[in-house]
Amino acid sequence: MIMNFMNRMRDAAAWLENEKGREREIRAIENVLDFRLRAAAAAYRVPLDVENIEDLFSLASASARETLSSDMALAIAATLDFAQSDHKQRMSTRSKEYAFYQVGVADSSKWAKPTNWEPPLQRVAELSKSGQIKGEWYSCPPYEFYAGIMGGYFNRSRGDRRDTIITFNYDLTVETALRSLRVDFSYGLKKPSQASLGPGGPDLGVLPDDVAPETVPRILKLHGSVNWAMVGESAPQLTFCGSYRDIRDRDLVPALAPPTWRKGFDGQLSDVWEAAVRSLETATRIVILGYSIPQTDLHFKYLLAAGLQENISLRKVIFVNPGIDRPNESDKLKARLFGVFGEQHLERGLIEFVPGKTSDFFFGSKNTVRIPPYRDSIARPLPTLSTAIEAADYEYLMW
Repeated sequence: MIMNFMNRMRDAAAWLENEKGREREIRAIENVLDFRLRAAAAAYRVPLDVENIEDLFSLASASARETLSSDMALAIAATLDFAQSDHKQRMSTRSKEYAFYQVGVADSSKWAKPTNWEPPLQRVAELSKSGQIKGEWYSCPPYEFYAGIMGGYFNRSRGDRRDTIITFNYDLTVETALRSLRVDFSYGLKKPSQASLGPGGPDLGVLPDDVAPETVPRILKLHGSVNWAMVGESAPQLTFCGSYRDIRDRDLVPALAPPTWRKGFDGQLSDVWEAAVRSLETATRIVILGYSIPQTDLHFKYLLAAGLQENISLRKVIFVNPGIDRPNESDKLKARLFGVFGEQHLERGLIEFVPGKTSDFFFGSKNTVRIPPYRDSIARPLPTLSTAIEAADYEYLMW
């Protein structure tokens, strides 16, 4: 994604030309692309990849030019907005067999269907109608399937379990999925001292951390989010809105931080990082999904070190990345991981490498009869079709 982001930003500029009221974002993208050309001179003197949006954002922040940082945040948010729109259009033409997971509900008497779930595939509907499989079956969008597993939707959490998603991404993929599943969550901040809710915020399902039940999952966005903004002049306060559109409608700038440099926002973002440290201190399992531990983000190394130095409960660190099976990437990925955890943890069986994508980790092999899916190793089981009839104590089934 990072490798192609600048090209997608150029595509976003053309897309925005046909959207009404997006002139400010177009200018922001133009300014960022102009800065990229001027930044090429710096690349001759220091190891800097100006085609890498993270490097470019970090350089823009280091320049201490507020307008440039604002342009960078708007350009990134607009590019993500374009990518989401383009993704929806592409998915609309894709076969449902590849665009959805098949999920069955054993007892739907006290259950409300999520808004984005669609009727099942024809072959699944026929099996259900003939009585060969039990339950009411639906087509579940992939991100709702992943978020449902991570956030305890598909399996009831114990009273002592707290699901925490620590992310460096700016987008709202996880929040949107949880909102469709009607799962409340916390951003790890208290209210009103640390943050407030803006337009659309109450509909998002976000709860202040000090009143959220322990079973409510937390989404800790260490680099900010496209639906966050700093509001107010004399004492700006971090505000959560429902979407990036709500930010645009108020003529605000998304509160985004680069992967290096200061993790600021007047201290509120530091509180998110502190919440991440506290989560790591008590974690029993850490699953790293698709994150390649770039050398530029040294904060991740110190975040883990701060969180794990007091941890006496950690059982497993699972590193999920498709590059593990690629000869030209595997050694680099493992070297960066061992630079954080130490190679001795592999010898003790604390670290497990999973070569594959996030979808492979949560869905598992097609032959789940002989090869249990990896989600079972993090105590997130779902019975497969082959065991659906015997799994009367589960509310959800899957195929």
